[in-house]
Amino acid sequence: RISFGLVSGSVVKCINLIFGFKFFSSNKPLFCRFSTLSIFSSIKSPLSYILKTAVNKAYPGFSIYCCSFIIKPQTDQTLSFHQDWNYASANDHPTYTVWIPLSSVNMNNGALKIIENSQTINNNNYSGSLNAIRVENVSDFITINMEKGEGIAFNPLLFHGSHKNEGGLRIAVTFILKPKGQPLKYFHKLNESQVQVYEINEDVFFTQLKDLSKGLAPLECKLLETTNYKHSDSIDLTFFQNIKD
Repeated sequence: RISFGLVSGSVVKCINLIFGFKFFSSNKPLFCRFSTLSIFSSIKSPLSYILKTAVNKAYPGFSIYCCSFIIKPQTDQTLSFHQDWNYASANDHPTYTVWIPLSSVNMNNGALKIIENSQTINNNNYSGSLNAIRVENVSDFITINMEKGEGIAFNPLLFHGSHKNEGGLRIAVTFILKPKGQPLKYFHKLNESQVQVYEINEDVFFTQLKDLSKGLAPLECKLLETTNYKHSDSIDLTFFQNIKD
């Protein structure tokens, strides 16, 4: 994981941009990417523009993709540990999930929590047809307390979740970092022993997101390869007891 930050003016611009849309309920979580396409289309470009200065400074060889935001309302529920969809294989070029809170966060208002080194637990790929694994009741984790505008970039296969939120709305910006010139990949389960690897772009991803989430293959995308693959649907929880820094 790597940290970087937004200047205060950029934080204010992000907040103003997000609150310019009157589409969310104060008592339900909202993941913009799973909202309507029109909302995403309206916000992705200006949000990316605001974030580019910080990203170009911290990651000069990377580009922003799938820029969005997550709103977590006041709730006593935690988000269980999970892994994100990945857009490159373990032996491929690196991609990162970036998470930037627009207010200061701690264990009482929805801060991230991570299990260090847990990205090494398996070689799974995750997508709408390759089910992610969720883990509960893990006590050996790290809470990422952050000031507003701070950012953390992590391997999408790192197990992460979030604490309950006893405060107001917790808004975080999120996006994918990918090396410039490298493709975004989507892993589709063909059968129990094979996956198809497609090259996608963010417009295709978001226009087809609902169908991808149902396990369908992406349409009108370049098929890069069909390869042998065995997906693991479970984890030996003793792994989490033996993780070393």
